[in-house]
Amino acid sequence: MKTYRFRKGPVSFTLRKREIELALLLIVGLLLSIYFGLAIGDTFLSPASLAALFVGAGDTFEQLVVFEFRMPRVLMAMTAGASLAVSGHLLQLTIKNELASPEIFGIVGGAGVATATFFTVFTDERTNQLSVPLAYIPIASFLGAIIVGMFLFYLLKRGVPPVRLALVGIGISIFSQGIVQFMMLASNVYRKNDIQQWLTGTVYAATWNQLKIMVPFVLLFLLAAFLIERHVRPLHISEATATSIGVPVRGIQRGTLLLSCLLAGIGVAFVGAIGFVGLMAPHIARQGLKLPYVWATLLVGATIVVLADVLARTIFYPYELRTGVMTAVIGAPYFFYLLRRMMKGSMR
Repeated sequence: MKTYRFRKGPVSFTLRKREIELALLLIVGLLLSIYFGLAIGDTFLSPASLAALFVGAGDTFEQLVVFEFRMPRVLMAMTAGASLAVSGHLLQLTIKNELASPEIFGIVGGAGVATATFFTVFTDERTNQLSVPLAYIPIASFLGAIIVGMFLFYLLKRGVPPVRLALVGIGISIFSQGIVQFMMLASNVYRKNDIQQWLTGTVYAATWNQLKIMVPFVLLFLLAAFLIERHVRPLHISEATATSIGVPVRGIQRGTLLLSCLLAGIGVAFVGAIGFVGLMAPHIARQGLKLPYVWATLLVGATIVVLADVLARTIFYPYELRTGVMTAVIGAPYFFYLLRRMMKGSMR
């Protein structure tokens, strides 16, 4: 099979013809999902009408709908989907567990606890309003995810094996759910709705200002993921194999875990706990398409969240579901499918 090689400085990769064809297919799929996200809604836009808007023509109202409401929503879904997908991809390679994901490891749970605490502590009981700006919520979510990530990092540094680290992550996730439920009971009815909205995940309130903050961080973390991936992949085979070819196993494991937490933290900070993306996307790319790469995983993850959001706001129109509800509807059966396959493999 024909291959294409690229090498410049520390960056090198090889692509087969089949991989290039699948990459183009993934890009086309993402572009179609973006079109659906921009065109479908109260006001439907044909491809010609949408193209006219991008060259400065078209109706003023349509320009407002597309560029102020739909475009930020689509870009936020893409960014969050890519970051969560790559986070899961790195975790699965490092931990060598097909069920590894930011949700299972408690990273998203840590963000949820921080968010619920924020809503509960900073609510003025007399006015039922937040006593601090709403813009601080993503900071709280991100810090919550990083705190859990640093705890897992500390355990890994102390020599806890990655497999046991997964069990610790599951315990953190369950504990976090209990804390969040307690916070919801302690909050008033207005804050309960806010917490519940974050827990289900949505890109409904996406803005350009949020994207200006989120996108540079995600791009930086994704670049780091591209650079570290070739060192992580040997770990998925075995630590002995990685050591034999000169990979600093412990250092790469710690760096990958930290990077995965950063990606998951920024991914849920602005959109909430959109689940199962970090579980599904790596499997679809690695096993479904035979593309075990960061670039394939981020394209799959971005497409999943954009399409999930389109379905969430159109399937029961004029009523709108949360984006996280749609990813859960798809992801929960997929989770049980993976679990069943792993059980079959262990019984052979």
